[in-house]
Amino acid sequence: MGITRNNHYVPCMYLKRFESRPGWIFRYDLLVPNAGCPIWAEKPIDRVASATDLYTSLEDGDEVDTHERWLNREYETPAEEAIERAVTGKRMFKEHWRRLVRFVAAQDVRTPARLQEELERWRAVGPSLMESNLKESIEEFKAAHKAGRPPREPHGTVEPGFPLRVLIKPSDDDNMAEVRVESMVGRRLWIWGQRHVLNGIAEHLHQHEWTILVAPDDVTWSATDNPVIRLNFHHEHSYDFGGGWGSEGTEIFMPLDPKHMVYTRIGQKCVARGTVLASSAAKIFAKLIREHAFRHIFSPTQDESISRLRPRHVNLKAYKQEREEWSKWAREQADAELDMQRPLPGG
Repeated sequence: MGITRNNHYVPCMYLKRFESRPGWIFRYDLLVPNAGCPIWAEKPIDRVASATDLYTSLEDGDEVDTHERWLNREYETPAEEAIERAVTGKRMFKEHWRRLVRFVAAQDVRTPARLQEELERWRAVGPSLMESNLKESIEEFKAAHKAGRPPREPHGTVEPGFPLRVLIKPSDDDNMAEVRVESMVGRRLWIWGQRHVLNGIAEHLHQHEWTILVAPDDVTWSATDNPVIRLNFHHEHSYDFGGGWGSEGTEIFMPLDPKHMVYTRIGQKCVARGTVLASSAAKIFAKLIREHAFRHIFSPTQDESISRLRPRHVNLKAYKQEREEWSKWAREQADAELDMQRPLPGG
């Protein structure tokens, strides 16, 4: 253990389409420690959108990046040709659209912004989930007792992928037993959740009609560290980013380069692929993309309009706190995962 890995939460192959020069890209930071920080900084693409041990997991006592390799193999690499065809106007067959939509789904679930959302959600629903598993374990013990089967030996189990373990420890009283359920809210749960969604619910995305929209000459789109937008739009001053993958009327879109965007509106027929948007509509999309960014906006140029329309937040305390939390992330998660693999106390 102890090998540091920088996991890319926005793939390099995607960001290259926004590069300022080969291998480099401009980054605009939304949280900075002081007002003297450069507004734009040109960074190497292979280090500009990564976090230390974001997806690293513990397997047989070793820290490995199995999950990032899986994302690359199953979603990023297969999408490269599809994206190329989408932005160059080449013909796209059904398989190209499928790979492109799978890529969009993967980018939606893998970012630090989504990690924050999922951790908050799991903390809210976790107690009821644990209670449900506890009741199942109790019923399992009761059924075994009623059937006259001998009590099982004390044991702890961790379900494959899902960080949950159950201990059923019989007592001297045949009618009693200690039942305990434990889980952890963190990296391992998030990784399990990504795979669960991508291997299941994400398939519904293929039922929607997708298209490629094009920006007019006077508008370009940026990339961000939170690139997939699920929009509930009523009008320019009334909208939210809480749309679902199957919610009627939700618009889902992601810029593929400064001029092309993959887009769908659930339950409605899309405009023809290659439709050039009116300048006013394209500028609304640009505004939404900027607003949806979590901590970083990426651009091939030092776009002055971005700093005017999405001012950065200057806060030394918040900046230090966030950096400290990320620096502790890998060790805390590795320790928690190792603890989950140990027998439960009394087991």
